[in-house]
Amino acid sequence: LTFLESHEDGENSVDGLDNATSVTVSPDGKNVYATGNSTGNGGEDESLAVFTRNTETGALTFLESHEDGENSVDGLDGPFGVALDHDGENVYVSSFSDSALAVFSRNSSTGALTFTQVIKQTDSGVDGLGGAYAVTVSPDNKNVYVGAQSGNDLTVFDRNTDTGVLTFREVHSNGDNETYSLYHV
Repeated sequence: LTFLESHEDGENSVDGLDNATSVTVSPDGKNVYATGNSTGNGGEDESLAVFTRNTETGALTFLESHEDGENSVDGLDGPFGVALDHDGENVYVSSFSDSALAVFSRNSSTGALTFTQVIKQTDSGVDGLGGAYAVTVSPDNKNVYVGAQSGNDLTVFDRNTDTGVLTFREVHSNGDNETYSLYHV
């Protein structure tokens, strides 16, 4: 590896990287998404930062950030994990403090995001998001999985492959039904 550049929260208009916790690259290589989680650290960001990426050099340019509680965005208090579906149409962010999963639709031309959904532990019929930490999308794009620390849970969502919207399916908890390998996912 050779050092290329760095981007710091609050410098050159960059926002949303305070105490960065997770980063991922879009499947087309055009964008980078990073969570900023300042919960308990005296910082200001509970955010998802978006960068455009030069596919030849890897250089990044700050595009935008989405902060919890701004412009109707919800579910980003304590963001930890970030994942994209394999077609690059949606971005999913797990939130430890909100015990939530935030969903964004992605403009494939620009990489810009639009907030579309939040699912919280407190929603009727939803379980297993307490301390949501890690998130990933299945290879067939039909499911999203969230690892949560508070209940040592693995939560399964069905994913609408046309819209990216999620529906709670089931939760597997440490010690339930012979499930013993989820301690501190």
